[in-house]
Amino acid sequence: MPKANARVAEGAGGNGEMKLKKLILAVVLTFISATSVFSFDRDDRERFRREIDREKRDFEFDRKEVNQAKFWDARLNKVITDIHGNRVRVEQFVTRPASNQVKFTAISRRKNRLDYMWFLQEFNGDLPRDIVGIAFRDQWTEDEKPTLYPITQTYIHSNTIDSIEHRWEQMYIGKIELRTSNGSPMEDYLWGLIPTYLSLKINGQLKKRIDFSDMSAIPTGIQWNYGQYPDGSRWSLEEYPDNTFLKREQYIIDDDGKVVNIWYDKVSNINEILEKYNIERIFTAFEFNGRTIDIILIPRIFLKYVLANSLSPYNGYLLWAY
Repeated sequence: MPKANARVAEGAGGNGEMKLKKLILAVVLTFISATSVFSFDRDDRERFRREIDREKRDFEFDRKEVNQAKFWDARLNKVITDIHGNRVRVEQFVTRPASNQVKFTAISRRKNRLDYMWFLQEFNGDLPRDIVGIAFRDQWTEDEKPTLYPITQTYIHSNTIDSIEHRWEQMYIGKIELRTSNGSPMEDYLWGLIPTYLSLKINGQLKKRIDFSDMSAIPTGIQWNYGQYPDGSRWSLEEYPDNTFLKREQYIIDDDGKVVNIWYDKVSNINEILEKYNIERIFTAFEFNGRTIDIILIPRIFLKYVLANSLSPYNGYLLWAY
């Protein structure tokens, strides 16, 4: 059994906001490299479109038949502008594909293209009707260790031709100890959602698999770099031993496509991003042959699932472009 403890540096006189900041940084540094990609043919694209159309047609029926395993929980539609000046219709919805699953889908429709993402959580038991405080969480206070939590999470981004997928498996609840800058333990701690395995594919081929129980990765020799653009947006680049790469860019934007110089480094920023702004993600890879995946996410939809006394509505797995 892998160790459940993870340590987060904290200033000696730090407050709750600084604790969360350090926790966020720890989650990002641990899991930022997770991603994978595979190709979709014409039939796959048609099947995807049929599934989306079917779920939309079934919306009213599913709302009435609340005892069904699959029903709609939330939806949001909006037209905004991306960083390139293109008008984008963003459609988002949360569904329950099975009694122990929650699925978030976001579609970005531009004039000549369609991009989408899925985030699927599979829990260790059946979910109740009300999933507020349960869905889309990855951290809990010391007094609220959950008995119901995701054991598998799958993340897919696609432009219907190329796709990126990463998958966290055998997830468990681990104790996150908070420490001072000199390494001394603090009295407070958190519970965090921790994976045992993470897999990465590109165009259907397994590019990477990480075993977090012993911090081993296959293959070895992967190079990872990250940075920040002058406007405050972030990028990361992962280069593999076969001379291929995957680059991620993430922008916080307003409805007019203007980049906002703000990031997830304190609680007030996180709340402001969720309530007021949008997230645009752009992926490029060697296998894409010059194409990109360009997704816009409106994170305020997740505020529906936040408890009033939650430490933060932030979810590192969902809001970071791994």
